[in-house]
Amino acid sequence: QYAKRVGGINRVATVLAELAESIQPNAFDANLLQHVPVTALQRLGYLLDKVFDNQPLANALYMALQNNNAP
Repeated sequence: QYAKRVGGINRVATVLAELAESIQPNAFDANLLQHVPVTALQRLGYLLDKVFDNQPLANALYMALQNNNAP
């Protein structure tokens, strides 16, 4: 849906790959989780894990999502 607006899926992947290098695991905090839809964060986690092979960030995001949903 938004891929055309940002220049295509390849551009999205390039930007995300560059950003992943500077993202710290503690960036996945409650403030982020309140302002970004869960589905977008799940997609980000998938890309970090499967496409960019960045398990530390993917795991940090997963744990943040799990902790955010804890009662």
